[in-house]
Amino acid sequence: GRALELFIDGAHNMDGVRAFNAWLAPHRPEHILFGAMSDKPLSDMVSALRETHDVPITGVLIQNARAASAEQLTGALGPGGAIARLSAALDALPSSVSRVAVCGSLYLVGELYSELGLTAESLLTRSRDESQVR
Repeated sequence: GRALELFIDGAHNMDGVRAFNAWLAPHRPEHILFGAMSDKPLSDMVSALRETHDVPITGVLIQNARAASAEQLTGALGPGGAIARLSAALDALPSSVSRVAVCGSLYLVGELYSELGLTAESLLTRSRDESQVR
């Protein structure tokens, strides 16, 4: 029920995380939600996020058979790293937080869009006369 400024990127590999970090830094996120597939360099990705942003990172369990498990996310985030499904992670954000980065997997981005009630059609950009989709 509250407004959040969301910074969203798949950032599903180290190059993606580096590019997202560079773009995201001036926007100063206050929290990061991170979820990825199990075959990704989770610890390196989390380390790169932490090096650029001194904010809490919550691990998100993506609903996909290839997704990183709670144990893998805990290993990357360290002891005390919060792990939750996306809806619970969003609900658990402190009320003082308004700028949130979501990254680590295109599957996570898809879950976020679904959670927000967004459809592919609502994300399309149409030309001025709306006869062509870009």
